[in-house]
Amino acid sequence: MKTTQLKLVLLVALLFGAWATADAKPVKKTVTFSVNMHCENCKQKIERNLAYEKGVLDLKISLEEKTVAVTYDTAKTDEKKLTDALKKLGYEATVLPEQKSDKPK
Repeated sequence: MKTTQLKLVLLVALLFGAWATADAKPVKKTVTFSVNMHCENCKQKIERNLAYEKGVLDLKISLEEKTVAVTYDTAKTDEKKLTDALKKLGYEATVLPEQKSDKPK
């Protein structure tokens, strides 16, 4: 009898947990880094490697401005992990302040 009750409680908990996480939407955030890249090979190296970091959803890399804009899932990564990933590739990366746009939302 106790095992049946225990199974029922575990089943309800499992179903509730699945239901609660099914409605959770990932929170996207974009951060822009200033990176000491200097050539097309640097850009390609960052594209090839950073795209596969956990939580990275999109990359926009500007060689001319020496910036890397990363859109990521905040539940899977953060700015520090992304900075560390760039450092692991051999680049110095600093977070640039968010730029305010004049466009209405």
